[in-house]
Amino acid sequence: MPIVLKSAQLSVSNSSDTDDHDDERVHSEVTAGNKNIGIRSALLEEKTLACHMLCCFATELKGRLHLWVNEVVSALVPNLTFEFSEEVRMTAISAMPLLLNSASCAMKKELPVTGCGKCPVQKLSNTVILSLLDVLKKIGICLGTMVKKLKASFFPLLDKLLPYVSLMWSDDRTAEERRIVVHLFRDVAEQYYEDWIPLLFKVYYHKDPDVPQIVAIAFGICAEFGADFLKPHAEAMFNCLKSALEHPNAKYQYNIMAYEAAVFTCGKLNQFLSDDFYTSEFLWLWLSHLPIRCNLDEAKISHGILCSMIETFEDRAIGPRGLHIPKIIAIFAEVLWAGNNLATEETRGRIIKLLKKFQREQHPSVLFETLETLPLPHQNLVRTVLSTL
Repeated sequence: MPIVLKSAQLSVSNSSDTDDHDDERVHSEVTAGNKNIGIRSALLEEKTLACHMLCCFATELKGRLHLWVNEVVSALVPNLTFEFSEEVRMTAISAMPLLLNSASCAMKKELPVTGCGKCPVQKLSNTVILSLLDVLKKIGICLGTMVKKLKASFFPLLDKLLPYVSLMWSDDRTAEERRIVVHLFRDVAEQYYEDWIPLLFKVYYHKDPDVPQIVAIAFGICAEFGADFLKPHAEAMFNCLKSALEHPNAKYQYNIMAYEAAVFTCGKLNQFLSDDFYTSEFLWLWLSHLPIRCNLDEAKISHGILCSMIETFEDRAIGPRGLHIPKIIAIFAEVLWAGNNLATEETRGRIIKLLKKFQREQHPSVLFETLETLPLPHQNLVRTVLSTL
């Protein structure tokens, strides 16, 4: 172990004011100020291998690593910001939750964690979190992994971290930094959605289309975990999403993913906030922008949600006096025409059953007049579907 730890802490650069191309150990150079920094390939390979080995030790040994956990953390933390190799950085990042898990397993087995006092998980977590704060925009996924691994025991530490994470929503932060926060939010939504909802509203109208896209996704996450809590915010969410969907540039190429994320979230909010005051208008807002065509994963989920809503809340879904039926038929026709791209095989089967149900229960003129408004290929497809047993 001492040899591996030493290798993980190797310096692989050689700063000089002169060219070092003749040194076979240098495989590349970077410039820092007026200095050339040569990267020694042999040392870099040794360092990378050592980091992988430490990660493997943590994975395999778990609590049996108790005598070395503190030293491994100390060796790998500086590598979180190692500038010359993404592989080294990612390996160090991956090791952090594994090492905390090793300390946790050791404590459960009443094994001593050397150099960490009476509260090793607390001490190591504090060390890791302070380090992660410095490089949060690169390793948000690591924090999410810690939440999943350590669950409730990590929440008190996350409480201390969240005020700093929230700063990444400020106006001077990049869309990538905001995306990291939303990925983290996805992992902790069940515990913290009430605290973060105001932040989502604050940054929704960001000029970078990536930001409203990830905020729309976050709204959907909130709907899954906190439907009751979200009801007072329904009007604000409705206005945010309506603004995004009805923007004149919403369907431009650089905005299309944010647009479809908003459509997708409308569906989830209709699904989970079905009793809210704004449901009727919100439902039509969603229907009027279906089907989803570009994000195929979101398309399959959304069109499945539409089937579920019609099957479960038919009167609400089809609207008063069947007002929504022509639009629903048009959506279903396009989804079927797209084959398996916009719906799963199961959803396609449900769509066909619902179309035949409309055929049985609605006045023939409704179906006839609706089909006449569709593109000819869609008309022919629906007629073929309805003519089969």
